[in-house]
Amino acid sequence: MPIDLLLNNGTIVTPDGEFRASVAVDGGKIVAIGSPYSMPPAERVLDLDGLHVLPGFVDAHVHMREPGMTYKEDFLSGTSAAAAGGVTTIFEMPNTLPLVTDEKVLLEKAALLQGKAYVDFCLYGLIVEDNLKELAGMAKAGAIGFKLLLAEVTGGVPRPSNGFIFESFKELAKIGLTVAVHAEDKNVTQYYMEKLKKVTQEPIAHCWARPPIAEEEGIQLLSLFASQAGNKVHLVHTSCGTDLIKAAKATGAKITAETCPQYLVFNEEDMRSKGAVLKINPPVRRREMVQKLVEAVNDGTIDTIGSDHAPHSVEEKTKESIWEASSGCIGVETMVPVMLTLVNRGLLSLSRLVEMGSENPAKIFGIYPKKGAILVGSDADFTIVDMKMEKTIKAEELHSKQKITPFDGFRVKGLPVYTIVRGEIVAERGEIISGPRGRFTKPPLNP
Repeated sequence: MPIDLLLNNGTIVTPDGEFRASVAVDGGKIVAIGSPYSMPPAERVLDLDGLHVLPGFVDAHVHMREPGMTYKEDFLSGTSAAAAGGVTTIFEMPNTLPLVTDEKVLLEKAALLQGKAYVDFCLYGLIVEDNLKELAGMAKAGAIGFKLLLAEVTGGVPRPSNGFIFESFKELAKIGLTVAVHAEDKNVTQYYMEKLKKVTQEPIAHCWARPPIAEEEGIQLLSLFASQAGNKVHLVHTSCGTDLIKAAKATGAKITAETCPQYLVFNEEDMRSKGAVLKINPPVRRREMVQKLVEAVNDGTIDTIGSDHAPHSVEEKTKESIWEASSGCIGVETMVPVMLTLVNRGLLSLSRLVEMGSENPAKIFGIYPKKGAILVGSDADFTIVDMKMEKTIKAEELHSKQKITPFDGFRVKGLPVYTIVRGEIVAERGEIISGPRGRFTKPPLNP
């Protein structure tokens, strides 16, 4: 019997390098890797000459806003954006409404989202004061990990006390799942925000109101707690503090870190021209700090790339006062093209991007090699790209419900040609060509 799909003549990219080979896919899994002449017959054959075959991108940081805030985004529109942008698995954040703070809500959310995903998806649980006894239940229900916020964000999530955070870390060390943390300390940011609100409305003041010390203080606190509790901590949307992260890793603390394309492309001065469209938390940093972040990407201090896809309506993003405008921007559809552009500019290698965008997030959250790898037995998830293709990002062409983005007008070189999820071609050249058949994916703790 012929297999389902054969990928011929492409250049396979792994964290260890590149090589030419064919890949055989059947039943949603990779069944063989080798020369074209060794492959079995297939019902469909893709000739990928001139293209690079990457393991499917795992975006471990998206906010699809369903349930509770679907005027900003919903799961259908958000996951179609992911597929169009070359992302094959997403990790959905828990600050939807209701907040995902117990097993019941997590299971209800999983049931609600079934049949609405164009790519595979995982769900986070949320750590809030006094839900320590709920963590094991959420893990049993299939949580990929947990989210902790040191600063208040969309959804009105209050910061837990330090004592409770430490107790939750000890509990997570027993459970074995990773906690993803927004590391800005709200005590610092609120002080500067209230001070600056009285004297200025200019957009760049958002950067001054959330200085690097707020993030660096959070990183130090989390590093200390993790070293004592023995749990796994993943710092999300890292914009600075890379020396502290490096030092924490050297002590043996189980610390990993994510950054986002916006922190590698934009800097503080871009706030003057882009205004609230570029208002994100943490904010973009000064040029010299961006360069240091690029260095941390290349030396391994930064482990993953994520989009922090955080849609808001145009009305919410374009308030007259920078203090009233919502923080966050869409990014799941533009992440891969922007990062491929940085590869073409020489800021990092394609193999390093694969390590950050596919292998590392899957390993950190316990779903490797099911996801994040091109290996026999792995899910047949592929992001197949043309490194020479160019285009200008146009906001109106994006698939998200809300299309306001700081990358509008950004010229990219390197684009997804095929997005393949478990052997099914979901998107081709940025357009969706199949139905929403994505699955709720759980770590092995919850088979």
